[in-house]
Amino acid sequence: MSKRPNSDDIMSDAKQVAIAIATQQLLSQARRANRQQQPRECFFCSSNNHKEDQCNQPNTKLYKFRKIQENNRCIICLGQKTGNHTIRTCRKLRYPENLCSNMECEQMVIIHNHSICLNDQLPQTAQPPPKQSKK
Repeated sequence: MSKRPNSDDIMSDAKQVAIAIATQQLLSQARRANRQQQPRECFFCSSNNHKEDQCNQPNTKLYKFRKIQENNRCIICLGQKTGNHTIRTCRKLRYPENLCSNMECEQMVIIHNHSICLNDQLPQTAQPPPKQSKK
């Protein structure tokens, strides 16, 4: 069986394209590895030393919660909600240590970051009344 006259040219071109694609992939991986992410500053106090969920400024949690809502931020990761990022798709849902574990919040199924829990600041009299059993 004889080869077509230009099959060597086709093979040569295919090898060059494969090498170019492999080189491009290696370059993009190297760029991603070398890219240094700047530390995200705290949304509440503009400090680069910590993240929002570790902020110890004297701001009240109600102030923080309102500021998050006004600026269209996620109440789970406290990051900016953009495009595909919604509360349901937030990756921080996988890490329960970031979520509030307050009993009142769990009973009402309110999922949010522990640093903005409003039930921590409520007085004891503001708790919901106990459920009465049906007889």
